[in-house]
Amino acid sequence: MAPVITSISPTQSHHAVPMTITGTGLSSVIRVNFGTRPVTPTSVTSTTVTCMIPELPAGQYNVSVFTGSLTSNSLPFYYIGPPKVTSLTPSTGPLAATSLSVFGENLVTTTSVAFGDAGIASDVVITSNTTLTVMSPEHAPLEPGTCTDTVDVVVTTAGGTSFSTGAGSQYTYYDAPVVTGMRPSSASVGSTFTISGSCLLDATRVTFTPTAGGQLVQADYVVLSPAQISAIVPPHLSQNTYNVRVTTPGGQSPITPEAVFTV
Repeated sequence: MAPVITSISPTQSHHAVPMTITGTGLSSVIRVNFGTRPVTPTSVTSTTVTCMIPELPAGQYNVSVFTGSLTSNSLPFYYIGPPKVTSLTPSTGPLAATSLSVFGENLVTTTSVAFGDAGIASDVVITSNTTLTVMSPEHAPLEPGTCTDTVDVVVTTAGGTSFSTGAGSQYTYYDAPVVTGMRPSSASVGSTFTISGSCLLDATRVTFTPTAGGQLVQADYVVLSPAQISAIVPPHLSQNTYNVRVTTPGGQSPITPEAVFTV
């Protein structure tokens, strides 16, 4: 009597996961076929065959069993390739939870996205097999003197867990910048002055805003170190007092008396 299979479980998965095949006339089965890929069963009874799913290219395969002389009917199985993270946009951000996109491969069955020791992302939305949008977990306060923490972003799917691909699969948390002083704190337009503070690394802009309110003006600058920025008082500023603020991937520095500049 030819073997007949009535179900397989799971119907989609990845390698090294056990599969159970249920049916009739299975006691003489010596091989399980995943398409043209043969696998030796790990156990056989008249109604059940178990085997380990082999490593395969992603895609659908017809699963059947063979007794040595007879081949059963087949049922479809979808092999899910392992996930891979290739890039993040943005790849940097503040310690607070932030929305970002994860790009990669085989992401359509994503069940979780981990950001190193920071925790598990929330609001995971699968937009395609190659793209996710997620909300990064909030990072705990960094140790004093530390301004950044780079973590591996790991995706878990029905196809397994992704491995680090280096910078492409890493996210860097930035602590917020703080301005603690300026030297000099008063000068004419076009003058160079030095901003001192903490976590000024990778500043994206330096701005002047009138303390009484008004239009924001950006200044030219050069980051000297995580604690110092050399900036130029923007041209065309009128005589006034201004709040000087520094923006980094960690956010914008707060308004403080130490960050007031007089033109």
